[in-house]
Amino acid sequence: MYILDTCAIRGISRKKLESAIQNGIDIAICPITGFELASHLIKATKDGYSRALSNFLKCRVHRLLDDSAVLWADRAGVPQSVNQSRREDRDLLAQMIEIVSETESLDDLHAKHLRYPDGVLCSLVNCGEMFGEILQGEERQHVDRMTSLLGTATFFRSLNGSYAITRRVLMENLEGAGRGVPANMSTSRHKAISNASVQAPYVGYMLYRLYEAKNKGRMIDGNDYEDALICLAIDWAARDILVTGDKGTIEALRHTAALLEREDCVISTDEFIRRECL
Repeated sequence: MYILDTCAIRGISRKKLESAIQNGIDIAICPITGFELASHLIKATKDGYSRALSNFLKCRVHRLLDDSAVLWADRAGVPQSVNQSRREDRDLLAQMIEIVSETESLDDLHAKHLRYPDGVLCSLVNCGEMFGEILQGEERQHVDRMTSLLGTATFFRSLNGSYAITRRVLMENLEGAGRGVPANMSTSRHKAISNASVQAPYVGYMLYRLYEAKNKGRMIDGNDYEDALICLAIDWAARDILVTGDKGTIEALRHTAALLEREDCVISTDEFIRRECL
């Protein structure tokens, strides 16, 4: 399964994407990608809104995935460890895509409503701004959390001089992530720890970004938030592949894959087009 991020959606023409889908290529997107694209459905020039509309409607792919935290919790065998409201995101995105596809203007969209599972209606008045504010808040929280880790000196004790992480450090952090998985009545602590590998792309990505920021004196980038969540959605056992136009994400995930002696779990947008859209 190919998982397309926002960069990939924008970089693939609608015609080529639809051709790949018609040819049976298994393409998916995460809710965070759909909601980010929805955040651009705002008052703009006619051409600007048309581009935002076209990009958002590219979300009509084979699979809309569950929220990344839901996917991780289910794979790790601890479904109750995640806020159950996150399980609503996929259905809400599917509704949003259907509503947008049937509207003729932004004013028409603003007159519509999303329906939550409990029947509560959510107005789509200024929905682009609403999604944008939510994402900005989550990005700020991401930056705050990551920045606090930069000051943890022992976290960077095994620098190898190449602005990257070593296999030992990655494995140590994967083991730590496993210990952090909450056990419950149906899942033993041992199973939770053994399933820590489901976090490998996410942990590897986050470590790479932290080392890069620490070694190069960079600020944590809020734009990494979406990529981090998509990395959490990648299932290496199922051979999922992230498609992105972000060179930094490609470098981070290929480095992680090499450390774990696994095949690449990420390709560039151009490579995807050459492989599946021609």
